[in-house]
Amino acid sequence: LEQREADDDEERFTIEGLDAWQIKTRLAEDIVGGNRSQLHMLRAEGRLPHGSAAEIALETLSDQQRLWLNQLAHYKQSDKQPQSLHCQLDNNVLLYGEVENYYAGIGLMHYTASKFKGPQLLALWLDHLALCVNSTISEQQTSRLITSDKTFQLSPVDEDSAKALLLDYGEIFQRGLESILPIFPLSSFAFANGDNVEKSWGQNSQFGAGGDSEDEYIKIALRGIEIQPLLEPTFADYASRIYARLIDQVTDQ
Repeated sequence: LEQREADDDEERFTIEGLDAWQIKTRLAEDIVGGNRSQLHMLRAEGRLPHGSAAEIALETLSDQQRLWLNQLAHYKQSDKQPQSLHCQLDNNVLLYGEVENYYAGIGLMHYTASKFKGPQLLALWLDHLALCVNSTISEQQTSRLITSDKTFQLSPVDEDSAKALLLDYGEIFQRGLESILPIFPLSSFAFANGDNVEKSWGQNSQFGAGGDSEDEYIKIALRGIEIQPLLEPTFADYASRIYARLIDQVTDQ
């Protein structure tokens, strides 16, 4: 009983799980926006421990994320300027929409309080290509993904190459609307990047849960399909089409 009471007291001095992720996200938003994080607001929302422990817990979490937050601070000096897109990719395809995370004079930036996963880089890449087609990204600017554990950078791509890549992604997307394709968030990136595909799939129990095979949407999509998805002949082809040029272009900082 005494041990349990001690554990309960200790929990009040720590921030963990979803609360920690949400607070890290709030800290990042405030830094990029040039605002000061308000202790009383976080406390009122119930995201911090009670009493004087709140300030200690917030300082501890901030110190743990200092390197990540310092990288984000670079962008508070620039205005965030969403870019509208209206570009002809070819005679039949028009690209239109908006890229939100463009910072004037610096470039594109995505960030997340989560650890790195391949789909985060793909999201940056698609926005990056769109801005290259739109001639927004100059030679002096870069596109960056800043996660809690890694940072990646992309340099500009020439307009014709960017158009060709976006057209290919559009074709893959259209095929995906018509039939199930062997493309998976973690495993496809792992294959293209030369990482452990089985670990990303999560098929082998020694790696534990959390891979693509544990994703409920993927389970539903593959219901009744007997073939092992990673052995599907087009798995490797799609993984390369989606990620090969991106992996060639990106630098890990």
